[in-house]
Amino acid sequence: MNRKIFRFSFLVLSVFVFGSLNVSIVFAARKASVTISPTTAFVEEDLTYNYVVTNTNDEETTAKIGAIEIVVPSEFGIPSVSILSVSADKAWMMDSSEDNYAIRVKADGAGNKLDIDESIEIQIIATAPALSGTYEWIASVFANLDFTSNPPFTLSSEQPTVDVAERPTVTFIIRNGDIVLHNNSVTLPPAGTISISGSDGVPRDVDAQSVLAVLKAIDEASDAFSISNLQYFDSFGSFYLKCILPEDGEDLCDNWQYAVGNVTPFSGIDAAVLSGGETVGIYFGTTHQLVLSANAITVGGSLDATAEKYDYENNIWNPLTNASVGVTLPNPDDPWSPIVVSTHSVDELGNANITITEAGTYTLGIVEDFYFPSYTVAVSPLPSGGGVLSGGGGGGNSAPAFSVANAISYLESAQGADGSFGGALLYTDWAAIAFGAGNVTGNPRDTLLDYFNSHNALSSLLTDNERRAMALLALGENPYDFNGVNYIGVITSSFDGAQFGDTSLINDDIFALIPLASAGYTASDEIIAKSIAFIISKQNIDGSWENSVDITAAALAALKSFESAAGVADAVTKGSAFLQNAQGNDGGWGNVFSTSWAMQAESALNTTWTKNNLTGDDFLAPAQATDGAVSPTDETLTNRIWATSYAIPAVLGKPWSAIMQSVSKPASGGPSNNSVSLSLSSANSQAVITSQTQTVNILVVNGTADGNVNISSLISLGTGNIPKMNITSSQNILVNIPATNITSADPNWNGILALPKTTTVTLPETAGELKTVSVAIEVGSDNKLSFNNAARILFPGEAGKKIGFSRTGTNFTEIANTCSGDTQTANDTLPTDGDCKIDAGSDLVIWTKHFTTFATYTTAPVAGNTGGGGGGGGGGVGPAPLLTSQNNAGDSADTLAENNISLVETGDTSLTESDSAVANTSVVRSKFTSTALANKSKSIAPELSKDNDTGLEIISDTLTASAVEALPQEKAGKTIPIIPVAVGVLSGAVALFFLRKFLLI
Repeated sequence: MNRKIFRFSFLVLSVFVFGSLNVSIVFAARKASVTISPTTAFVEEDLTYNYVVTNTNDEETTAKIGAIEIVVPSEFGIPSVSILSVSADKAWMMDSSEDNYAIRVKADGAGNKLDIDESIEIQIIATAPALSGTYEWIASVFANLDFTSNPPFTLSSEQPTVDVAERPTVTFIIRNGDIVLHNNSVTLPPAGTISISGSDGVPRDVDAQSVLAVLKAIDEASDAFSISNLQYFDSFGSFYLKCILPEDGEDLCDNWQYAVGNVTPFSGIDAAVLSGGETVGIYFGTTHQLVLSANAITVGGSLDATAEKYDYENNIWNPLTNASVGVTLPNPDDPWSPIVVSTHSVDELGNANITITEAGTYTLGIVEDFYFPSYTVAVSPLPSGGGVLSGGGGGGNSAPAFSVANAISYLESAQGADGSFGGALLYTDWAAIAFGAGNVTGNPRDTLLDYFNSHNALSSLLTDNERRAMALLALGENPYDFNGVNYIGVITSSFDGAQFGDTSLINDDIFALIPLASAGYTASDEIIAKSIAFIISKQNIDGSWENSVDITAAALAALKSFESAAGVADAVTKGSAFLQNAQGNDGGWGNVFSTSWAMQAESALNTTWTKNNLTGDDFLAPAQATDGAVSPTDETLTNRIWATSYAIPAVLGKPWSAIMQSVSKPASGGPSNNSVSLSLSSANSQAVITSQTQTVNILVVNGTADGNVNISSLISLGTGNIPKMNITSSQNILVNIPATNITSADPNWNGILALPKTTTVTLPETAGELKTVSVAIEVGSDNKLSFNNAARILFPGEAGKKIGFSRTGTNFTEIANTCSGDTQTANDTLPTDGDCKIDAGSDLVIWTKHFTTFATYTTAPVAGNTGGGGGGGGGGVGPAPLLTSQNNAGDSADTLAENNISLVETGDTSLTESDSAVANTSVVRSKFTSTALANKSKSIAPELSKDNDTGLEIISDTLTASAVEALPQEKAGKTIPIIPVAVGVLSGAVALFFLRKFLLI
């Protein structure tokens, strides 16, 4: 009996205990949380979504997550999926599904299931639907590995959703005064990047929602206008909108502004990113202006100055309040800081009444805009004379005298060990002209020529070649054949039948005439006569060229050498009057640079201009420091070299024509027998070479497509001997081919050697590594071309990157071998079809004995799990390239790779490299300290002085109007209108004020 009772009791107890346990298993919830990011999208927007599933069981429930199924709404299309991360480095893999919209992932074995608080993050790339609405992404979570369990996990929150909205619009108003080129709303493009090419033909990525990107889209869809000149400057990593061509109109250049709403952004046009709903104004002119009641008064007189701001929506000028009008004079001791005579706050109507009590020529401008634009007011003495600015009287004996000897000594002391000045060709060329003026000989001249010999490639800028020709002539060298390069030939080959070089420029025409006058050309040469006619046609009514002292002075110096040509005498007379009227009461022309050039014109015309009994010499002398340089000792080295090089020939009274030696023009106006220089353009894209001994210098003009060299007469059965060729491509890639034997893999090769042109390359895939093409060029032929001697190819700015080659029918091969040196001798020892690479400063150089397609590229690790389990669906899928506006969801992997979209994991955000570059640019623009900006302005001012079409600004927190006018303005083919840019400090952060034209950079 007791035993039965025991058995019964045990049975009851067993039922109670195990029954209770069974009830616990059935009814304790298995919980999981699901989130998706982002939760919003615009219609048809390509986005990368991060879908996170987490095991949120409490400690009493031990079930682990073994499999997950996510059903993407079919409206999003077939997604691209990868496993981004799993907690505790557990291995998960993709699993196949018959449903294209069902994503299945599972643990790679029971030991890899997700325990409490562990999660998996899945990356899903999809295109949002074309219709707005809320779309649910359904997740099912299972304990078993086969997507079954009873019961499944329940979600601790709602199934995640994505809200899809209509894409926002922005309104663009593009106008030139009362001429409206565009006024309409456009749909904001999807987020991402697009590729935009500037006038150099090089594509660069910009934010697809930037002002520039939207403007380009409007341009492509509109016949009312076209962006005719868009330039890119590496110095700022930004584009500059130079010219817009209206339909049936002429180019409008160098004065485009933009605003978003009523705000002028502190960033470039390619860095200002829109979000939707904005009104963007792009207009030709200025943002602010002053209206003066008079431009000339007498001492003690007054005038009214009204500050106004432009309303681009209504094309009217409204009063500008909360501003001040400043009156300044040039500061002879510090051209960076003009003398502020007085400032005047404007009233509620923007008006200020200004009285000036001393005679002189003053500059007025809006203080907050750092005097741009500036306005000149002449203040005359009272009729009685009054003793105001009497002209200096008998104080002349105490005036300092300019020492040319000290100036030359300074230049010699500033010369680098390699013979250069300031480490750049720009300053070295000008120093060479100064050496020629001062008859400098010996080691300084010899090392200078050594530097020119080792830096002897043609430039893609005509004005650089013109300046080099002047420098060589000043040193007594022959620019028709200097170390195998014909600088005169590249100048004359740029003539289009009416003018030299760029049709929108005048400085390249002026500085073509200057060396040609010493290179055997006369007014009777048709090329000279037509160029003179073109230059004269660009002269303004006031006698100036481009309202510039500098360009006008250069034009007079150039034209004087051809004074017998039609129209020159009258043009010189009018230009002389302009320079005389522009001379200041201190004898100078605003700054040492302009003064030196005005004095060049004086020398060419054999005259001297005097104002207030003072001359240009009187202006330059006080600017000479004790060490001989023409600039204060705290000025940058390059600016001191530059200013001193300008001043030496000016004070010596030697025009450029007198400094340069004369050389004879070779027969028929061509090059010497030793070399020939050719310029290829879209109208003439082939160079025909028939000589095996004559060095050929080839310059490929920007925009030239499919440039090539025809050496067919030198080739027989696919082989032959070719001459030395120096090629500057439109991408500024330099190719130096020695005199060598060349052999094609095709014995029937036609002898056409393709010059470097941009192409696409598919890089081989490497597990765990993402490769991104930087520059890809095709050069030579579809078939392999082999050389006996090594050719050199320089890729500017590509130092540190990897490089390889490919051709039809072969795989891409990395060039991993490092050259023993960057010389012809060292690399002629390469084996047959061999190659190597070496960095040259910031550039990448390869030496190669074969031509093909070359590509530079970068590599980066790919984040994510590679999976396991071997065959079938057991292997994991790494992250796919990001889809941007360049790519479509249906693009193949090869297409995506060719679009060079790279994935960079940065915490919670995935950025392309171009996004990162834009971000870095923004940081640079917004986070410079004021001290850094001030130093930057002085250190880069010369480098930023480009052709007069750049419109570049000099960043400085110290500039005012006169200071800007005093900035070094490179003129021998590199003159710019320099516009003031201000920097202010607000709450400890630096803001860039009033960038004007730089706002479009």
